[in-house]
Amino acid sequence: NISMTETMEATLAAWTGSGSVVFVTIDEEVAGMILMADALRPESKPCVQRLKDLGIEAALLSGDAEVAVKRVAEILEIQAAHSKLLPEAKATLLREASWADTGRNGSSTRTLKASASASTSTPLLLHQQQEQQVRGPRVVGFLGDGLNDCPALAFAHIGIAVQEVGPQSIVDASTAVLLGGDALLKVPAAVVVARRTQMLILVNLLLAIGCNTAIIVGAAFVGVPLWLSVLADSGSLLLVLANSFWPLCWGGAGNPSQ
Repeated sequence: NISMTETMEATLAAWTGSGSVVFVTIDEEVAGMILMADALRPESKPCVQRLKDLGIEAALLSGDAEVAVKRVAEILEIQAAHSKLLPEAKATLLREASWADTGRNGSSTRTLKASASASTSTPLLLHQQQEQQVRGPRVVGFLGDGLNDCPALAFAHIGIAVQEVGPQSIVDASTAVLLGGDALLKVPAAVVVARRTQMLILVNLLLAIGCNTAIIVGAAFVGVPLWLSVLADSGSLLLVLANSFWPLCWGGAGNPSQ
């Protein structure tokens, strides 16, 4: 038997579920303990904070033990944290989130079937097509980096894989794959760019429709020369073209305040 002090026993109890514990013994007595646990990416907390600043709700879905998940959720300041989840359970939670605030939870639809253990792309692509049929109207996204995240990546409206090297099945199940040391920070940056692009398209439509509508109304009630109609039509196209150069000035898109 290996003897331990009460302090070490209390420490060991506190570490339960947080990772793997390595004991250092001398003459069958524990001289020390080393906790080996996965470290968070340094950009994880800034990514979550920026998403919150953009009005996006963040949740933590993990298959790890409850203690480890709670510890990570506290560091990242995430309120909704779920532990001990199987791949199918992650997809189920995403389905419930996509039907939130609609009066439905998707329970009447077909039962979700996971293909996390598939080694080829065909089953995952089939699984992806099946999952898309039970998505709710609320847009949900999922970030994952493991094979057990494939069902959730396939179900989400936007599935983002964060990996340098991994199985091809993860890529097949994802909408996008982010690479690089600051991959997580690209997520809020992409949200900002997408929203600005949506606004840019709306402004361009209003410019084009507004100019032509003004000319039509003027021609109907006042009478507009032909040359002025041509000038207005060409002018609206030039305005739309000039406004489309705004993305060149979108520096610091990853910062919601800019």
